[in-house]
Amino acid sequence: MPSHLLAVSQTNGHSLAPVLMPIDATRYDRGFRISLNLPHAKPGSIAPVPHLANSNNGKRQLVVTLPVVSARVPNVASLPLLLLFAFTLETHIDTLAYRLLPKSAVSEFPCAASMAGVVARVTDADAFEKLFRQNFGMWGNMLALGLREGRVEEVIRLCWNVTAEAKKIRGFTGGMI
Repeated sequence: MPSHLLAVSQTNGHSLAPVLMPIDATRYDRGFRISLNLPHAKPGSIAPVPHLANSNNGKRQLVVTLPVVSARVPNVASLPLLLLFAFTLETHIDTLAYRLLPKSAVSEFPCAASMAGVVARVTDADAFEKLFRQNFGMWGNMLALGLREGRVEEVIRLCWNVTAEAKKIRGFTGGMI
């Protein structure tokens, strides 16, 4: 059960409206070093507590009221994936690598140079740029929030370094290898 609702916007101002993301304050505090000043429930209380309320059509329904907390991150689009691993809702770390890099690049692990070579050969320029922005955003979010989980940080760092190196390789070769 979430305890709060994050209203997340990008630090560069490119998001039109805040994106709402339900989170659990305890998991957030365990996952990140940077505080969002999330108000916590009083010890011994169970919060939030679902309650019955009338809906617009007159029927009673179960409702949960969550406090809304604003947050600004470098990249809103990659934040849900970071939260999934930082909150340990997903524990298979390989899954993160496969979400951040092409499968063919991950199969070259642990050789970062080979991984970068594979990523540099992504032929669709738009797909490469999307991958680059996603991994740059994930890296920025990790640093901005102070990720605590070392294994997740290692994977994000590796994926970002591989992607950045691939960008350099593409620059030297005019975008194609």
